[in-house]
Amino acid sequence: MRLIALILMLVTTQAWAASAKITWTMPTETEDALPVPAIGSDAIVSSTVEYSVCGANDGFGVKLGEIVVAAPKTSGIVTAPSAGRYCFRAYVSTASERSEYSNVIAKVLSGSKPKAPTLVSVVVVVL
Repeated sequence: MRLIALILMLVTTQAWAASAKITWTMPTETEDALPVPAIGSDAIVSSTVEYSVCGANDGFGVKLGEIVVAAPKTSGIVTAPSAGRYCFRAYVSTASERSEYSNVIAKVLSGSKPKAPTLVSVVVVVL
């Protein structure tokens, strides 16, 4: 008779997302070299940060998602679907207009390392 010990573990499989805090500076001038007003229809109301998997030469690829942050905040958390190399760009909006895109920044995002599983029980099986 052989004794075989079977270890049963309760393990879940999960895709680990990767997050990054993005910061930027607000423009202080319009394209006409006028100061950006703090209030009124020409005031900045939001910033939008878009992200993609980087294309050739770290260019912005196909947009995967975006976050919209109300002004005057100048940072936000972007959560990508998995670890990898991502490119980010931003634009600001007024009540009726949108700026051109910002420069593109590339960054490798790492996923969070999961904790070790917890062993639940050991069952001895007699064969």
